[in-house]
Amino acid sequence: MRIQQMRRGARYGMSCDDISPDVITISSWLSADEAKRKRRCDVRFALALKIQQVLSRELLFISRSYLEIGRAKRCRLHKLIRQRFAIALKIQREDFALLFHQSKDSVARFQQKRKRSSSRHESAGAKQLTIYEELRELDVNC
Repeated sequence: MRIQQMRRGARYGMSCDDISPDVITISSWLSADEAKRKRRCDVRFALALKIQQVLSRELLFISRSYLEIGRAKRCRLHKLIRQRFAIALKIQREDFALLFHQSKDSVARFQQKRKRSSSRHESAGAKQLTIYEELRELDVNC
């Protein structure tokens, strides 16, 4: 026990002569212990504060990184959606153009058929008229 007191006394800047069961000595030890605890507490608090600052910076960096990743994913998704709609619109235009050209072709074919049939009727009518006129002339000469 005496050795511990000597070590404690040396630690607080007291010699063996100063160590006595005196109240002043004990109170100085207590105040020295309290100051040491306070310094340790201040150091721990400062260390905890630094750690908290570092962690908050890292957390901020991580959250910003996640935000950038989310933005990039959203942009890629919007790009894919735009491409899908562009392809659908292109297909729709091609289908419409195909239908439009087919209907144009069918109308043209119908008109050509009509012209052919009407020209046949006209030529047949003209033929009949010439035959009729020829027969009439023959009847007149008789």
